[in-house]
Amino acid sequence: MIRFTAIAVFGILVILGYWFSDSARARNVAGIFDELVNGSPGIDQDAFEARALAAVNETRGERGLPHLKADTQIHDAVARYGTTHSRLSELSLEGLFGRLQNEFPGAQFLSATVLLDPRDEGLHQSLADWKDVADPQYDTLSTLAFRDGLRKGCVAVLARRLPPFDLETANRDGGRFFQRCPHCQKAHAVLLDRQSQTLILNCPDCRQPYDVLAADTEGKFRRAPDFFEGFHIPDQPKTGDDPEATLVEIWSAVLRHCEYEYDRTSTRKGEAWKLPSQTWNDAAGDCEDTAILLADALNAAGIEARVAIGWNIHIGQHAWCVARIDNRQWVLESTLQLKDGETPELRTVVNAAGEYQPEQLFDRERLYFRHDGKERAGCDNYWSEAKWKPLPGR
Repeated sequence: MIRFTAIAVFGILVILGYWFSDSARARNVAGIFDELVNGSPGIDQDAFEARALAAVNETRGERGLPHLKADTQIHDAVARYGTTHSRLSELSLEGLFGRLQNEFPGAQFLSATVLLDPRDEGLHQSLADWKDVADPQYDTLSTLAFRDGLRKGCVAVLARRLPPFDLETANRDGGRFFQRCPHCQKAHAVLLDRQSQTLILNCPDCRQPYDVLAADTEGKFRRAPDFFEGFHIPDQPKTGDDPEATLVEIWSAVLRHCEYEYDRTSTRKGEAWKLPSQTWNDAAGDCEDTAILLADALNAAGIEARVAIGWNIHIGQHAWCVARIDNRQWVLESTLQLKDGETPELRTVVNAAGEYQPEQLFDRERLYFRHDGKERAGCDNYWSEAKWKPLPGR
């Protein structure tokens, strides 16, 4: 028994000698015993995060990566989430991701870990060794330090938050953004594809379209309604108080003045959309250009009109104009070629429903998306609230 006690005392002395032979280890041991006697003091979160960033950025600097920054908003969100867990060492990362993505819809890049070590130096080294800190897609690091018995731990979150989608910024700087779907309210990333100059943006969650963007002749993206200018046909003849006669006169003026011309011929930039004044000055345009010109001129004359985008069973993808006076609606094809002295014949939307299959509509105020559950189908009412869902004006 005496021999066993002597061996035990010797072992304790060796351990104590190891701990106190190094000043840093001695401070850690002293801190542990102080905590056992006096309780756990508060952790200086700012100081901890500053040291954590220094350790991580040293690793990133060695790899030629830009330094990470702190994100106080994410840190505070992690701290709030942490209050729902009695032991942060057992914190649910899946639940944390859900909380952060709900609170920060632009946080499209996230990684998190929980680390434990009895020594501050070991904890910071573990952070520096975490493989995700060398991933260039992240630009911030947020840490929440805590105590777990004799150990110290931290919850570390790497993130990159996308800015909200802004068309002016996207045109100027490009890059990735986040957008909240107006249908299901879920957020997702948006990247303008400049190789495709007409973009119908769809939500990846609810699968519904929510915006139509197109590049103008200068390569600048606009929302479809922004192509309306309030254009008046020059020297438009007066037709008295007969709105139907006015409609036919404006339609005829556009058909006589404008020849059909593919975008590649007129702009050399693919599917660029023209402003109505450009189409009129060029006296030429494709289906989108002339449909926008016609709808804009009708609106300027006080006649309700919209541009429809969809399919024509003879042509394929197509754009056309629709107009309404009182309870009468017509399809106005803007690419017809009139003979001298010829006047176009009005065609009701009911009569044209077998040929024209609209998917989106827009006027100078709003976009409208089909929500009657039908695809590649005709439509007998382009103003029906049961068939068309408007998006809020921007």
